Amino acid sequence: MAYQEDTLKQINKSGFPFQLRVEHEIRLTQQAHNWSVASREHPWVSADNSSSGFIDIVLKHNQFSTFRLVIECKRIKADDARQLRWVFLLPDKESEPTWLASCFEVEGRGGKGQTDEHEWNDLRVWDNVRLTPASLQSEFCVLTSDDQRRQPILESLATEVLESIEGLAEEEVNIEKSLGQPTHTRLFIFPAIVTNAEIAVCRFDPANITITDGMLDTGHVEISTVPFIRFRKSLATDFPQGGFYYLEAANRARERTVFIVNAASLPEFLKNWNMEPLHDRDYAIKRLTR
Repeated sequence: MAYQEDTLKQINKSGFPFQLRVEHEIRLTQQAHNWSVASREHPWVSADNSSSGFIDIVLKHNQFSTFRLVIECKRIKADDARQLRWVFLLPDKESEPTWLASCFEVEGRGGKGQTDEHEWNDLRVWDNVRLTPASLQSEFCVLTSDDQRRQPILESLATEVLESIEGLAEEEVNIEKSLGQPTHTRLFIFPAIVTNAEIAVCRFDPANITITDGMLDTGHVEISTVPFIRFRKSLATDFPQGGFYYLEAANRARERTVFIVNAASLPEFLKNWNMEPLHDRDYAIKRLTR
């Protein structure tokens, strides 16, 4: 009995049981949201072979076959029965849900060239789109845990998920190229982090932060929970393509959206997905080139 308890403690220290439960929930509710599991523990490697890893879960949409959702499962645990929170800051108390999101778009085409050899050309780019479901959006997150040294940094988690997406795109392209016949592929790949932590938003006016100690008090904040949120900030480090006159423009060109989802709300998040281009492209173009 003691051996089983010790073994179970060892198992529960890993994140695999949580990952498997998330996958089970997706399969259980598939008819309600039209996403299916395309792969799990999927290996990826960057184009320059500088980094690699495993994607927890890759989803494929059954209706929109070009949609992929890359999921990183992140369980956090307190030393007691407390429900831990990821708190996202909204320094604009009037902020509204947004439809803006970024995705990794891949479009490739293969066929016989002038020498009858199979040739392949593709375009891969991070693009901004209008995506349902809408949600609040934040670029600041406070992650809570008992041991601050082990506290996951959301920026690091998000960056790794973004790298894995580009690795997955390489894999999808290689699958199409392996067919050795005229073919065409188009994909829109989105990143998400699913956690057991409660997701909270803290609304406040920055003018109410005490300048002497950098603190807020309870009288000047509104804290509530949400099922999911867009975490959007400049997560890419390479200088973006294009010409820029201002730091703000270059910073915005590197912005990426990562969905942060509470595991219990995952079926809700997966329902009713729809994507449209940004009609005026104002956010994606005018703001970057002014």
